[in-house]
Amino acid sequence: MRWQAGILAPFKQTGAPFAAIGREAEAEEVFLRGLDQLTAQNITVSHSSHSGNFAPKKIAEKAVGKGFRATELKNAMNRLLDAGAIKVVFWGRTGDRRSRLLRDGLTLDKSGTVIAEGPVEVDEMTAEAVG
Repeated sequence: MRWQAGILAPFKQTGAPFAAIGREAEAEEVFLRGLDQLTAQNITVSHSSHSGNFAPKKIAEKAVGKGFRATELKNAMNRLLDAGAIKVVFWGRTGDRRSRLLRDGLTLDKSGTVIAEGPVEVDEMTAEAVG
């Protein structure tokens, strides 16, 4: 509120808070698309900002991440981690543990290959995974 012409009047509301919320949601979508793209190419990305394969930086470098800074994508990654939409998966021997960022519903086998979590339905005619 502000004093104007002898009365208390509200500050003018701008669309900035709503625009920020829309930009955050868009950053989350861009992050997920970038993570899907990197996962499909079997490129391992990390949640650690100290690693050379820091996911927000790698996604910002790709065409899908254009228009977003690595900082915005880092914030999106943290929101997605908090929401459980993505997760950090550890694999490898006890003395040589590695981590990888994946979408919820995916996991790694013992060799580090990305697979779907849970039972996989297989088409008996083609012996390929269904869905």
